[in-house]
Amino acid sequence: MHNDMRGISFKVEGTYSKQLASIFDEIDTTNYSWIVTEDEILITGGILVEVNSPMDGSKFSDFISIDDTLIIFINLKAYPSNIKEFASIMNYDNFKQSDCQFILFCSDTDFYEIYCKDEKMIDTLKNNAIKNGFCDIEYITDQNDCRTVFSVI
Repeated sequence: MHNDMRGISFKVEGTYSKQLASIFDEIDTTNYSWIVTEDEILITGGILVEVNSPMDGSKFSDFISIDDTLIIFINLKAYPSNIKEFASIMNYDNFKQSDCQFILFCSDTDFYEIYCKDEKMIDTLKNNAIKNGFCDIEYITDQNDCRTVFSVI
């Protein structure tokens, strides 16, 4: 393990249905409260996600299981399920100081970055990315992190 590990980045190609379900295959998403702070998501049959409106783990699990979902971009945060206050997180230092456990960014449909406080979870996400055939899988570290603002727009 690396003390400077911040997360993981990868590219998802070729499939646009249930991308988030594939990414979180090995994570129990029901253990978290989820909040989307920026998004452009196309869902056949309507939008189920409201920006800045928390979802419990069960609702989030239902959302990521929808077929015919195209995520153009998203800023998605996971908090412990008992948290009721969702911090404004504008950079990595804000993230480290918050109760937020991990943040997922998707940009241009295919490019993902996940910042995570738990190094075991980072490795779980990496192994899952390999299992799912994602491309360009890399750890995000203190040395290679180019993100200055935690935003996708």
